Amino acid sequence: MDSSSPREFLVATVSGFGVIVEATYVILFLIFAPSPMKAKTATLVGILNVGFVGVTIGVTLLALEGDARVDAIGYICAALSVLTYGSPLAALVSIE
Repeated sequence: MDSSSPREFLVATVSGFGVIVEATYVILFLIFAPSPMKAKTATLVGILNVGFVGVTIGVTLLALEGDARVDAIGYICAALSVLTYGSPLAALVSIE
């Protein structure tokens, strides 16, 4: 088993917190959204969570090693967090 560096622990901690916050956001949305929107959102979440995560894990395990893998996962998690927190703001702009 590989020994973890402090950088890997930091990426995992920050990404784990992001997952908790984002999951809470999606769950609250699914609770209060209209029924047709719930079904569409739940379908998209399922497809993206299985498809995108599977591809990401496969590519990073097969194509990258060591620090390059940690950096790639960190950048992917940061980009997804920005998109997750930015999308409600985009929805607010379109409402006006």
